Amino acid sequence: MLPKEWQDNKKKYLAKLEISCNNFKKCSNIFSILKVETSKQLSERGNVEIAYAEPKLIILFIAKDLTMLRTLLNSYLRLLRVILSVSNYISQSNAKSSQKTY
Repeated sequence: MLPKEWQDNKKKYLAKLEISCNNFKKCSNIFSILKVETSKQLSERGNVEIAYAEPKLIILFIAKDLTMLRTLLNSYLRLLRVILSVSNYISQSNAKSSQKTY
């Protein structure tokens, strides 16, 4: 279901990012982290909604102007890159520590 802002069409600029996930645990973790970020509306000019419909993570960006839409997209793409980098680093560290022989 679309957020009320989309239905009312009061805000002009919209974007939808769908991320397909093949790893349920990783996608669930990403959703949990992003849910914290989207729990508060920080600006009247824009908002972000997140949903998890297995196997997809859906992020909706709603903005009053194009500049704000671009800002929201850049911020969340950067945040996703950091989350994935940290997740991959932890996975590699865990794999290396499990391979050690004593």
